[in-house]
This record gives sequence, structure tokens and C-alpha cells, in this order.
Amino acid sequence: MTFFTNYFNQNFRKKQVIFWLFLSLIFASIYAGIALQKAFSNEYVVQDDARVYIFWMQRFSDPSLLPRDWLANYFQSVTPAGYAALYHLMSICRISPLLFSKILPAILGLITTFYCFFVTLEIFPVPVTAFLSSLLFNQTLWLRDDLVSATPRAFISPLILAFLYYLLRGAWVPVCISIALLGLFYPLGVFLCAGILIGRLAIKIFQSIQNTTPNYGHLFRDQKGILAAISIALLVLLPYALNQSEYGPTISANQAKTWPEFLPKGRIPFFDDSHPLKFWLQGQHSGIRLSLNPPIIITAFLFPGLLQFPQRFPLIKKIRSNIRILPELILVSIGCFFLSHALLFKLYLPSRYTLHTLPMVMSIASAISLTIIVEKFFQWRQNKVVSKNPKKSLISFGISCGLLIFSSVVIFYPHLFWQKAFPKTGYVVGGLPTLYEFVKKQPKDTLIVSLANEVNNLPTFGRRSILAGQEYANPYHVGYYLKLRQRYQDLIQAQYSLDLAEVKKFINKYDVDFWLLDPLSFTLKEANNKFIQQYQPAATEALETIASGKMPVLLNLKKECTVWQQDDYVLLNAQCILQHSDKV
Repeated sequence: MTFFTNYFNQNFRKKQVIFWLFLSLIFASIYAGIALQKAFSNEYVVQDDARVYIFWMQRFSDPSLLPRDWLANYFQSVTPAGYAALYHLMSICRISPLLFSKILPAILGLITTFYCFFVTLEIFPVPVTAFLSSLLFNQTLWLRDDLVSATPRAFISPLILAFLYYLLRGAWVPVCISIALLGLFYPLGVFLCAGILIGRLAIKIFQSIQNTTPNYGHLFRDQKGILAAISIALLVLLPYALNQSEYGPTISANQAKTWPEFLPKGRIPFFDDSHPLKFWLQGQHSGIRLSLNPPIIITAFLFPGLLQFPQRFPLIKKIRSNIRILPELILVSIGCFFLSHALLFKLYLPSRYTLHTLPMVMSIASAISLTIIVEKFFQWRQNKVVSKNPKKSLISFGISCGLLIFSSVVIFYPHLFWQKAFPKTGYVVGGLPTLYEFVKKQPKDTLIVSLANEVNNLPTFGRRSILAGQEYANPYHVGYYLKLRQRYQDLIQAQYSLDLAEVKKFINKYDVDFWLLDPLSFTLKEANNKFIQQYQPAATEALETIASGKMPVLLNLKKECTVWQQDDYVLLNAQCILQHSDKV
């Protein structure tokens, strides 16, 4: 009897499945626990990408907040309905959006682990393999910040895996529910599900055509589950297809190529003709982004080769026909990737269609490959022990020790090689608590302007509006971004202006209440940073002013108009500036 045979002889005893599932959930909980520790290490901690959703959701508990916030209105309009509804429900339960965004990744991580475990069992019924696949997939998840972001994209892994599990089980009602939930939380995932379903239906139709007497009525009756699921997919995508955003239209590829925001030094570095291979494979937004981290996942590439030798690797015979879901998912993901490139920005970013699904396939294929190889070793070892050859037994013992070390490295890889960088959280710690408390006390329609990075935290921690912020500069909707770009150009021009009248004109135009100045704002390095340099010609003029040694007029008003100060950051009262003489 070999190492894994008992799993089949004992007919999948529930205790074995429960044990390995429990162990899988334990590791998922450990990873989530480390992230939670970081999340609650400080009162003012927020995930980098979550800020653009959390700040406007504060309206759920206080509808009077951010009353004239154009940024909040935009991000509220592009937030998926189900995602917003979930946070709204939590707000009703008195759980703030900021708090819930820290708890949610742990919940999603456990759900993801559960479905990854059982999807693997549907393909290869060995519980230890299911544990290994869920462990590897958890490591890939926590080595990125998608899950921990608690943004809509955090939902794609659990919901896609739920869809795959119910599809493999032939449970069509849950399949339809999974698709509907994807439409409500992360609509891009619906394209992947629809692609798999349409592919399967096409194969059935083709097989029916091959018959001498095809019966289409019988065919469609047999495939009513697939047809229902495809119908649900079309229904949930229809509102997005028909929706005409007031902030639109979506930017076209030709237009994006002329915008600095999409060039290598831009906010969304998409186009890079100098590195075509990187563009297609590892580009942050444009590439397939096949990650080989943790490195052990590379054993997935052995899987197709192992399948060619079922006689040498007997465990291969235990692989079920459900294995076809893996190549289906690969083909659909890559197909959607190229379709997204063809319809650039209409289907959002191409990398979103492969970034989440290929690690699923790699984790499952790697786990199965490792199980088959280890099983073969134990079979070989058992034969050598039976032969009672001391030399061969010593070799076998050495290999066993090596396997033990190897297993330890696989399990504890992130902790051994990434240490404090694992899990990757992207959490941002607010550095100016007294500023947040100060602005919270201001009227709810207060508007703050600044070029400092710290301004990105004010809507979340200070609960007050800002004119513009780097984290909110998403250039996908032309109507939204052209207005935001104009705001930035006006702000840069005013902040570095030598003319007080121009500063006052800016304050009156946008009805500014406070102006936050960074201690580095008036240095050449800060004025020349790649984000500010996107906004021309104002950025070049600002750089010339700083290089000339001339002092922007705002610096002359710091002493008289400062209402808050910390670590050389100063907050100026806009009304004080307006009341000042133009002869400064």
C-alpha cells in the first residue's frame, strides 16, 4: 500500500476531508491574522486602494457628509451595486466602512480557501492535494494586495472559485447565483464565466451536429442549466452595456496614447513601445502577469508531461474528467485578455482577466503534480525497503529527509523569504493625526486643496472634501478626468504663483476653505515629480519659478494665515488669504 492509497480505500472518510480542510483554513487564518495585526497597528490605517471607496461610503452613516464633493459623486457612480450594498448593510449594523475594509479580507480569504479546497477535490480526490492547492493559492493571494484591498476586485477569487465548484458539481442554481454575485461585485468576472459556459455549449452543439440525426430540441432540454446560466450572465452585464455615465465616455486607445497619464511615467503606465515583451507579459496593466511566486508553483508546468505516463505514475488514473476545467479557464482568460486589448479600456484593463485566474490553475496543477511525484517516491521507497538493500535504504532515507525539508520550505516559504513583507497589504498609515482631528471639527462642506500626498488621506480620516488627489486621478472616463486635470493645472499654477490676485481667483473659483502645504512642496525635487509633471504647461511654469529662486506668494502668507502646523506642514485659512492685500 502506498502513501495516498488509503484515501481511496476508505472512500473519503469525512474525518480526513475535515482534517485537511481545517488545516487549510488554519493557514488562511494565520495569513489573515498577520494582515489584521497590521491593519489595527494604528488608529489611522487604511489600505491604499480602498481609500477611493471608503471615503464616500461614510455618507451611509451621515448623509450630510461631503455635500458638494464631486470626487465622491464620481466614485459612488462607478462602484458596483452589490459592493456598495454590502458596505451599506454594515453601516446599518454600525460597522464603519474603514473598520469593515480591514475585516473583510479575512472573511474572503476563508471563503476562497474553502472553495479552492473543494474545487481541487472535484478534480483530484485526494484531501492532502486539496490542502496543498489552497495553501499555494493563499500564498499567491497574500503576496499581492488584491484580496487585502477589500475593493471590488477582492471578490473575484472567492466568486470565481464558487462558480467553478458548482459548475463541476452540476449545481446550476448556485452557478447562476455565483454569476449574479460576480455581476454585483466584480462584473469583469462574468465575462470569464460566460466564456466557459459558451465554450461548453458550443462543444455540445458541435457534437450534436456530428450526429447523423441531430435532435436540437433534446439538446437544448439537456443543456437548460447552461442556457439559464448564460442568460443570467447576459442579464447582469446588460445594465453596464446600456449605462451612459455622466462622467463618460470611456477613453479610447488612440486618445490614451496621447495622454501622459498612460505613458511609462504616468499615473497608469500602460503604453511602453520600448519593451514589447514586458508590455505583453509583465506590464502592470497590459500584461498577462503570470506570477511564479511562490517558486514551487512552477511545478505546474510538469503536469502536462506527467499525464503522458499513467503507467509510471498510477495516481494519474485518479484524476477525474473535471480536469478539463483547467485548460478551459486558461483559454477563456487569455481570450478575454486579448479581447480587452482589442476593445482597449471598454472592458477595463487586460491584466485583470489573467491576474486572478492563472494562479488558480497553477496552484491546483502544481498541487496535483507534487502529489503524484511524492506518491511515486513513496512507492519506490517501499520497494527498496522490501529489497532490504542497506545502500538503497540509506539513499531512500536521505531523499525522505530532503522531502521533509522541501515540504517545510513550501509551507513556510513566505515567512522564510519575505518576512515583514508578507503578507503584502499596501496599508497606509496616516502621518498627521492632529490634522485629521482639526478638519473633522470644520463644517461638513469644507473643501481643502493641496499637492501633498497627505491630502489623499483627508477624505477618509478627516471626513472632509478635497479638490483633487493623486489616488483619485483615474483617467478612464474622459468627462471626469478632463475636469480633474483642469483642477490640477489650476492648483499647480496657483500654488507656485507669484501673483496673489491669481491665488485669490483660484480660491474664489473653487470656493476653497483651507490650503495644505507640504514642507517639500517648494523644492525642485517635488515640483519635478512625475505626477505633477503630467499637468502641463502649469508644471513646467512651476518648475521654472522654483529654479529661478523666486518665492511663491503663498510662502509669504504662512505666518499670518496658518491655522494648524506640524512637522513643517502648514494649513492655511483661505479666507485669511482673500482678506490680505494684493501688494504682498
